[in-house]
Amino acid sequence: MVGKPEVKPLSARQSKAKPLSKTGASIIGINALSMATLDAIEVKTASKKAARTPRPPFVRGVGLTPRLFDALMRARPAPVEALPSAYIPTVSCHVESVAPSKQVFAQYWCPVVVEDKAGGRHLLHVDPIVVRTFRRTVAEELQHVREKRKRMLKRMRNIRQDFPQAQARDVVVRLRREISDAQSRTYESLLRPLPASTTVLHVFLEVTPYMLQLQLAVEHLVQELPSVAAAAGVERISLSVLGTDGCSFPTRAPFDYQDPEAWSAACDWLSSLEAPARPSSWDSRSCCGFHLAGALRSVTTSEAFDKTSRPAVLLVSCSTPEDLEACVGLARRSNVSLQMVGVFGLAPEDPEPGLQELADAAAQGSSLHLFFGPAYWSQFIGVRERQLQVAEENAGESAQHVETADMLSSDNEIVSAKVFEMRLIERVMRECYSEEQQCEEELTCATRVFDRTLVDREDLLAVLRGDGARPLALPPLPGSTAPHTAR
Repeated sequence: MVGKPEVKPLSARQSKAKPLSKTGASIIGINALSMATLDAIEVKTASKKAARTPRPPFVRGVGLTPRLFDALMRARPAPVEALPSAYIPTVSCHVESVAPSKQVFAQYWCPVVVEDKAGGRHLLHVDPIVVRTFRRTVAEELQHVREKRKRMLKRMRNIRQDFPQAQARDVVVRLRREISDAQSRTYESLLRPLPASTTVLHVFLEVTPYMLQLQLAVEHLVQELPSVAAAAGVERISLSVLGTDGCSFPTRAPFDYQDPEAWSAACDWLSSLEAPARPSSWDSRSCCGFHLAGALRSVTTSEAFDKTSRPAVLLVSCSTPEDLEACVGLARRSNVSLQMVGVFGLAPEDPEPGLQELADAAAQGSSLHLFFGPAYWSQFIGVRERQLQVAEENAGESAQHVETADMLSSDNEIVSAKVFEMRLIERVMRECYSEEQQCEEELTCATRVFDRTLVDREDLLAVLRGDGARPLALPPLPGSTAPHTAR
């Protein structure tokens, strides 16, 4: 017979089976171990974060207005600090996040340079959307300010219509003052004192169809240049002529102006210069001007190679250089002083704003002044004398009425309340002018940040390399000039 299988008791089977409570306990133990490990990792990570040096607080932006700097620092997303540059010998160049490549961060975000409390410079990348938002906000504020100025100007015109006209005696006083001022400027000098300790003076003279007073400028140079150079301690002088494209003029190398023969030859060379003849169908706007960047670059290069030389540039012109932007960039990077004289000529546009911009971008001691010549002031005096004669005749006819009015005037004279309103509007107008000037400056700065032209690429590389002593070349902001609506 087949035997029956042995049946074990239930207690024995249960003893070999793993109890459910122990399995749950082991799972709970694994989970507790994992949580403990995660806690340890978090504690270790937190300790590493606490051990990191805090990010230095930035106090100002290089070339940024205070309002734009504050908006960029408080923006969301926050600016991202750029990594230092690294030199790769294989490609023989520095690889960083400002190179013109599609794989870099600066291709999408805008680089700005900021300074911390210790004066250290850092390169940050800001979101262009933040810059565009700031620019749109400032543009709206500028529009509101201009509309307010228009309303106030309209009110001022309405008030002036009710004011009495200028009396003849006041016109006579003003004309006499203008004539006296013109007579004092009839025999003014072409040159002004040069910066002290100047060793070499480079004279650039514009010779274009615009130059109406070339011979007069040459005469003043021959008469005034030796004394002005001796007062500044100049040792050598070079003479150059700047003309239109296609015209080649000789240039006299630096020579000792105290040598009689060398100075006599230079004077003869200057006297032989003649302005190009204007064609019969000449249009002042179709004739191009002169180029200064090449000559200015040679002067700044010689200054960079010869540390003992302290050159200065004297520019005599009646128009703005065609390559003004390049000249401004060269002047901003150089320590060469620019002494510019704006001569009365036939330029289609006023050269004073462009030359003033160049003088502001140049080194300390640079200046600009205007020279009109005795012929201009003589004609001006003749016109004002004829106007003065007519005004005196009118004043003579009403002299009796004026004296009677002066005798009757007393402390009981009533002043219109519109005068006080006019003064109040003028005060508000000054505030509007300052606000408009600030908005235009911020718009220009934000546009340069958005276009990545605020700081040159070479300066960005210098900041990444840690060269904090190098001066940064920044374009001038329109803070010293009047807004377009106020001109």
